[in-house]
Amino acid sequence: MKKKVSGIALYVLYLCVLLEVSSRVYWAWAHDVPFGRMADIFYVYYPEAKNVRPSYCGDEGMDVLLLGASVLEGRFSPLIEPLLAEKLSARYNRPICIHNLSRSAHTSLDSYYKFRELSDLSFDLVIAYHGINETRANNAPYSIFRSDYAHYAWYEKINAMVEHREINLLVFPWTLHYAYLEYKSRHNPQQYVPQHVPRNQSWIKMGATIKTKKAFRQNMTAILRLAQRSRSPTVFMPFAYHLPRGYSQERQREGALGYTPATHAMPVEIWGSPESVVNGIKAHNQIIRDIAATEEGVHFVDQENSIAKTGRNFVDICHLSLQGQELWVDNLVNNPAGLP
Repeated sequence: MKKKVSGIALYVLYLCVLLEVSSRVYWAWAHDVPFGRMADIFYVYYPEAKNVRPSYCGDEGMDVLLLGASVLEGRFSPLIEPLLAEKLSARYNRPICIHNLSRSAHTSLDSYYKFRELSDLSFDLVIAYHGINETRANNAPYSIFRSDYAHYAWYEKINAMVEHREINLLVFPWTLHYAYLEYKSRHNPQQYVPQHVPRNQSWIKMGATIKTKKAFRQNMTAILRLAQRSRSPTVFMPFAYHLPRGYSQERQREGALGYTPATHAMPVEIWGSPESVVNGIKAHNQIIRDIAATEEGVHFVDQENSIAKTGRNFVDICHLSLQGQELWVDNLVNNPAGLP
C-alpha cells in the first residue's frame, strides 16, 4: 500500500514538474517572458510599464508618472510629454524624467494595476487623467456588467492573473486558468464587451445607464491611496471634451463640425451613443471633483472647464489639437493649485 501511495505521489510530482516546465516554455517562446522570471507575464499585458525602472531618475531628477489613455499617449498627443518636461524643468530647475504609461483604450483600472506594479518606487508627481474609456463599459446589460470590468475578456484575464500571486514560483496554475479563460472568451464572444468598438446594438442602448460610477470611484481612489502610501503628490483632473451641436459621424467625416483635422480623429460611436458617452464623462468628472474636495493631498486642475469647447482645441470629442495640448500643459503647470 505504501509503495502504491508513493508511486502515485511521484507520478503527481512528475506531472506538476512537466506542467511547470511546459508552462514556462510556452510563456518564454510565445511572449518572450524570461524563463526564470515568470512575474514578467505582467508586462505581456502592460509592456509600457517595463521601461519605468530603467529610466527612473531617483535623486538625480524629478520622476513624473502619467496615468491615462490615448489622450496622453505620444502618438495622439506628441506635444504633451516634451512641453511638460520643458515647463517642469523650468519651474523646478531639475532634470525631468516622464514615465508615460498612458495607452489607447485603457481605463482607470489599467492605470491602477500599472501603478501598483511600480508601488515600490516613489514618484515626485503622479498625474491621473481618465474619463471617457470607462463609458464603453456601460454598453452591457446589468446581468453582464461587472464592477471589476470582467465583462471584458481583457479584464477577466488580467484580474485573474493578478490574483495568482504564486506566478513567479509556480506558473502552471495561472497557465491552466489562462487557457480556460482564453477558450471561454473565444467561444462565447457575445458574453463580453469589446475593448474597442462596441458591436451589439441592443447593448449600446443600455449605455444610457451609467453603471461605472462606483467602479470609477474605487479605481481612482485606489490610485490615490497608492500615491499617498509613497507620499507622491497627485494631480486629478476632470476630463476635457467637446461634442459640437448637431454631431453626426457623417458631418465629422465631412469636416463640418469645426474640429481641427487629424488622421487619428475618432467618431464618438467607438465608445457608445453620443448622449451616453457625454453623460458618462460628466458622471466621472463629478467623481473626480468629489474626490478632490474630500481627500487630503489631491492637487486639482479643472481641465474640463479650462479648455474651451471649440474645434481649435479638439480633433474629436476628446483628443486634443496641438493648441489643446499646449493648453492642457499650461493649465497643469501654471495653476496655483495644480502642482506642489
